[in-house]
Amino acid sequence: MGGLDPRRVAREPGHAPRPSRWRVSRPRPGCESARLGTPFAELAARVVELLSGAVIVAHGAKWDVSFLEAELLRAGRPTQFPFYLDTLVLARRSFAFRSYSLTALAKELGISHEGAHRAEADVAALRALFLRCIQVLAPVSVRDSGRFASPRGAPGRPFLRPATQPSSIARRSF
Repeated sequence: MGGLDPRRVAREPGHAPRPSRWRVSRPRPGCESARLGTPFAELAARVVELLSGAVIVAHGAKWDVSFLEAELLRAGRPTQFPFYLDTLVLARRSFAFRSYSLTALAKELGISHEGAHRAEADVAALRALFLRCIQVLAPVSVRDSGRFASPRGAPGRPFLRPATQPSSIARRSF
């Protein structure tokens, strides 16, 4: 990602999981080193530059886009990503499986997903899943593939459109 290594982005003070979450999840190996990385606010301009004019592709994209917009707002770089493609929606339209989690889809489709829930592994699995969905759905163009996307505020609707209002997460004060 042009100099941005997700393993080196630090969690900002005050953004650690709530104490109740610590009982549920244990820190994974390498988590401590992530806290020593570059603060997101210092990378925000580069993130905006890299994503300018891009269509974000993510699994459960509504959450990811809302989170990214909220963090950019906190960093003083308010940015809206008006279009995105959600591989969760694409997978549901492409395959008939019991579960549509990224891990379950990777297993069903024989996609390597070692190190699940780590940025690098999830991105590699997501890319492979996206390509499989595109093969099955066979869109003629990017605009055509938008018919399968989930716009903000309307999960599962079969079209891609610009967002008309900021996400609810972005409107919260931090």
